Amino acid sequence: MRADFLNTRALPVPEEHRATFGLETPERFLNREMSWLAFNWRVLEAADNPRQPLLERLRFLSISATNLDGFHTVRVAGLRAQMRAGVDRLSVDGRTPAEQLELIHRDSLALQKAQQKPGPTCEACSPRPAFTSSKPPN
Repeated sequence: MRADFLNTRALPVPEEHRATFGLETPERFLNREMSWLAFNWRVLEAADNPRQPLLERLRFLSISATNLDGFHTVRVAGLRAQMRAGVDRLSVDGRTPAEQLELIHRDSLALQKAQQKPGPTCEACSPRPAFTSSKPPN
């Protein structure tokens, strides 16, 4: 059986799924910074996937941490500079720099906490006794 995606009829969008805001309102836009943090959450989710090999999971965790560091170095610093300069211009989604920083702060703390949670508890992932002993191996 072959699916033919090009010859399908478009179905109308049900009323409950239609946008309830106007095209000129800021609600139709995603916040750039929060979108970036959402992406970093997805990277961290890959680190929490038990189907991934352990080193791949550690790599995703490392990428997530590095991304968050770079995010604060560039994006958060830019928003703080805007606040210090007294910029009150709204972002495309209708938020001031101070409002964006508040959202970023809450989400970043949750992301850092998730990054620092204890790792896998499976036997294969736990340290070997030779590495946890205070005595050198024979």
